Amino acid sequence: MIDESPALREYEESMRLRHAESLATALAADPDLLQTPTACRTIARFAIDAYSLARG
Repeated sequence: MIDESPALREYEESMRLRHAESLATALAADPDLLQTPTACRTIARFAIDAYSLARG
């Protein structure tokens, strides 16, 4: 259903970006992880997008 609706695809993308940004913030705040903000954003984006790619 999502793939057939441009509006739902757009909403899904905005939701994934929002969740990835929240995850990146949480990763960056962890004092035990010595990662740059860019690395945290990359890891978060990969983790969030993996589901969408698998659904493919």
